Amino acid sequence: AAALAATLRADAEKLRAGVVLSDADRYLPYLYPAACGADYIPEEALVFFDQPRRCAEKARDFAKQLSEDVKEQQRRGRIAAGSEYFALSFDTLMKRLGDFPVYMADAFALGQPPMQPKTLTSLFAKQLPSYAGSAQAAAEDVKLYLKQGSRVLVLALCKNCDI
Repeated sequence: AAALAATLRADAEKLRAGVVLSDADRYLPYLYPAACGADYIPEEALVFFDQPRRCAEKARDFAKQLSEDVKEQQRRGRIAAGSEYFALSFDTLMKRLGDFPVYMADAFALGQPPMQPKTLTSLFAKQLPSYAGSAQAAAEDVKLYLKQGSRVLVLALCKNCDI
């Protein structure tokens, strides 16, 4: 408690002096109501989960790391709020997303999905080759499949993402 009080006093003094706090995000739970990306999803949106079990696993890993980080910051007297004030739990997120139509794409329906499906659907999907940045070549292929009566979903992946 003494370390936290000292941190709060030091931060208040910095703010009075006009210094911008580089780690001001630790005060967010006290300044703004809890919010997450799901709060900004339009009502008419379709939520698409690719590999929902992997998403759940990543969320568990994130929650564990966040909890450890927050405990360390609490130990150092830098913050008072618990990790639940900095991120929504994955279960809570899944409950919020239950208001939307959700499509969970998974190659195998093994184990417990993050949310109970209302319908199971099997889709034939064809992965097309990379277009090496040529939007015109991709658009021509899409037009061809549409002419053949297929439905087309285009997913763009980030080369530098780790998921």
